[in-house]
Amino acid sequence: MEDKFCKKCQVTKSFSEFGRKKGGVFRTVCKECENKYQRIYYALNIEKCRTRNATYQRKLRRIPKEAKKLRVAQKRCWQSGGRERQQAYLDRLKKADFFKWKSRKSYIFLSAKQLKSLWDKQQGHCALTGRPLGKDPQLDHIIPKTRGGTDCYENSRWLCEEANQAKRNLLDSEFLQLCREVMLWEGGPTQNL
Repeated sequence: MEDKFCKKCQVTKSFSEFGRKKGGVFRTVCKECENKYQRIYYALNIEKCRTRNATYQRKLRRIPKEAKKLRVAQKRCWQSGGRERQQAYLDRLKKADFFKWKSRKSYIFLSAKQLKSLWDKQQGHCALTGRPLGKDPQLDHIIPKTRGGTDCYENSRWLCEEANQAKRNLLDSEFLQLCREVMLWEGGPTQNL
């Protein structure tokens, strides 16, 4: 078999180390150099690549035969350890970058930068109770989505787990009124409420 010269690494390699273009013509750069280039390009243009890939996936899903192939491949990947790999990745991410992890896990679609900004704005304290936010802080909609609230930055805040569970889908005024009623019923001091 003949050899070919890689224009990138300046080394002569066999044809098997070169990929083919769509027309069947061999590339001028070896697979190794092409892979390095692709990794660097992806790292520098991550949003552009993700958008392009998502568009391509949507296009494929519209074709029934291709959609079926995609589902089979995804199922095979998930069953062959995909779930465990995903969980291991999320565990590592939680330890390394909490805000990036939370932005991936949360139902409020904010970037890691926005979550960090909210945290700094609240100085790491619960927006309702003033408690320091512990191991499992939760994101809350100021105006609940069931009441027409949105997933925007201005409608989000950090709460401790207990306060978020107690508030549920109440507005702040309704939640405070509920707290007053509990204090009156229990006979506690209510002059400051």
